[in-house]
Amino acid sequence: MPNNTPWTTQQSADMYGIHEWGADYFSCNSDGHITATPTINGEKKALPIIDIMNDVYARGMSAPVLIRFEDILEQQIGRLNHAFNHAMHEADYTGQYRGVFPIKVNQQCHVIE
Repeated sequence: MPNNTPWTTQQSADMYGIHEWGADYFSCNSDGHITATPTINGEKKALPIIDIMNDVYARGMSAPVLIRFEDILEQQIGRLNHAFNHAMHEADYTGQYRGVFPIKVNQQCHVIE
């Protein structure tokens, strides 16, 4: 027997497991589409991934593509550094922490810096 109940955004979020991996950077919008939420000009803006992919296709490219949100990367690196600094302070560790990012993963200088 078919279910006539309309599909909800929450069902999309549950299906994608977005609350498990999205870390407040990814969510589902009211249309049920996955959105990325980078900070643009100091303001968080939800960008539907489908719109990004439509732009990719309009430029003559095809999937798979790598989409890099530099502000998200920067925020995650900041969180990592903060976590280490906090742990070092709690443990009275007097050494230094220096994050190292493999060149094979981040070949672009502006990502590493």
